[in-house]
Amino acid sequence: MLTRHGTAVTARTSALVPARRRALRIGPLALVASACFPTAGWALATDDHAGSDAMTALHGTYAQLILATLSLAAVAALSLVYHASRPRNQGLSAPVLGLHLKITHMLPAAIQVAIYGYWALYWRQLPSLLPMIGLQLVWAFALDALLAVWRTGRWVVRAGPVPIVLSANLVALFAPVSWPLAIAMISLALLSRDFIRHQGKHVFNPSAFGVSAIGLLNLIWPSLGYSDRAHQFDLAPSMTEVVVLLALIVQLRLPVVLSTLGAGLALNTLALMGLHVLSPSWAPVTLILLLFLTDPATIPRSPLGRLLFGLLAGALMGLIGHGLETLNYSDFYAKVVAVPLANLASPALERCAAGLTVRLPRLQRALSPRLNRVHIALWLALVAMGLSDGVKAERLAPRRVAMHRENRTPFLVVTPAGRTPCRANPLYCQPLRLDLELGCWAAELVDASARRCAGPPGLRGLD
Repeated sequence: MLTRHGTAVTARTSALVPARRRALRIGPLALVASACFPTAGWALATDDHAGSDAMTALHGTYAQLILATLSLAAVAALSLVYHASRPRNQGLSAPVLGLHLKITHMLPAAIQVAIYGYWALYWRQLPSLLPMIGLQLVWAFALDALLAVWRTGRWVVRAGPVPIVLSANLVALFAPVSWPLAIAMISLALLSRDFIRHQGKHVFNPSAFGVSAIGLLNLIWPSLGYSDRAHQFDLAPSMTEVVVLLALIVQLRLPVVLSTLGAGLALNTLALMGLHVLSPSWAPVTLILLLFLTDPATIPRSPLGRLLFGLLAGALMGLIGHGLETLNYSDFYAKVVAVPLANLASPALERCAAGLTVRLPRLQRALSPRLNRVHIALWLALVAMGLSDGVKAERLAPRRVAMHRENRTPFLVVTPAGRTPCRANPLYCQPLRLDLELGCWAAELVDASARRCAGPPGLRGLD
């Protein structure tokens, strides 16, 4: 009787396969349309189709973003209710709604939250943009639910959308007026994760894919505005050090630092060749090297493959950035566009690494995961060399003073002549001075009027 029942169920299930396959063929197109319709439909109704903080072409509002987000969430909820109400064969279907939290999602999200917290201490506008990020998270979970229900008939709640949204906004943080761009960025990231796959894994780092897609669109259509937050991200005096220290949590658990090390070596090599390239010790670039180039699902598995991956990504960052500047474009997106290109090359790099390890067994031993701490030490030495080479002092260049004045950056001292000398700002000029920074914040909490870190006599602060 059990056999008959099982046979009947199998036959019934097999009869549904062709219909299911037809649904999956049209599924991606329908999902793209449903995700992009609120964004595209509203954007096309404006005089111009995009904008940024400096170019107010869109004039978007939080109300419009909330309406679009709630609309998608309602569609996802109705889909869940519909699938939950459908008759199911007993014992063959799991519940429509489930929960599965993984450390591989929670740990990156925790690190990113810590970076946002430190950033908010110095960039005064960031707290006002946090609701924008929160609404993107709601959108991401709603779209994730819709994708899962369409493909499998159920939704297992995971924390996967959280690090995607947080990391993307660390690179391209749009203002409310440009909310369609932000929603498009997150939607493309999630769609690439679910529909561009190879051997059961997503090909691209989702955040890098979403940011790069918007970046390439912007290069073709410059009036979109770049939403460049790189210099704001570097307002904090120890942002590079904080990102490096937080990344150690992952690096000590997983041997992924070779990708970061390879990219740093490639960028420094191009700089020695005379090209004007991004420094791996500059906080926005360090962020990419540590958060985007270390996704185990989108980089080679072998140690040599990861080193080659990093070398390729770093070379592409430098060359694309140099080329964009030569063409009088901003090199803002160069540090991100290189990541999907390197992701595409991962299988070829893995094959190349397999051939090289046979011919160079000593190299294989030198890159062994057992020496992961040595590789981390080499990366830390590379960062320290970059910071001690005057990179931090460039943050106090005259062209940056206006931004610091407008932001009223804490603990930064400006002379009556409008200069920011390093002798008065060791917190900003000297590397690895987190001890001094912690002392400044501790004194601020105890007695804000004391202004312990306001600088020596004869100098005045930004306040």
